[in-house]
Amino acid sequence: MNYILTNFLNTGGMQFFLIMITFALSLGAQTWVQNRYQKYRKVLSNSQLTGYEVAQRILNRHGITYITVQENPRGGVLSDHFNPQTNVVNLSKEVYYGKTIASASIAAHEIGHVLQYHEQYGFIGLRNRVLPLAMISSQLGWTVLMIGLFSGLDSLFLIGIVLIAVIGLF
Repeated sequence: MNYILTNFLNTGGMQFFLIMITFALSLGAQTWVQNRYQKYRKVLSNSQLTGYEVAQRILNRHGITYITVQENPRGGVLSDHFNPQTNVVNLSKEVYYGKTIASASIAAHEIGHVLQYHEQYGFIGLRNRVLPLAMISSQLGWTVLMIGLFSGLDSLFLIGIVLIAVIGLF
């Protein structure tokens, strides 16, 4: 048994195992988010407030007047985000105008980021430092991992895994 495990690890089996675990976790997280979104984008909220109205109510309740909430000019689905440099919350069209549970939840989530900045939440500084890496990771992670795997460069392979893991923080 020990020989089989050693042989497995020495012939790239560990890399394959790490790829499969990383892929499964990444795919699982994406699938879960998409499934929840698809389910609740069809369910009207009891309040009948749009995502924009939910965002504004939370901001008003906290006395925050310096934030702009707008429809994301770039469009897209699940493209909602808060930009702390411009103090703008961008909501996708469906979230901005939608009166569903998903729209209200996503709008409230983005305003949650505003509140973290407003209240100077301790980990927001860490998030700001990791965010650029996460943005790069989402574009390069799998590519770096595959190049490392096929070229036999273990360090590049591990960098790919780390890049993909960083995405999981967001």
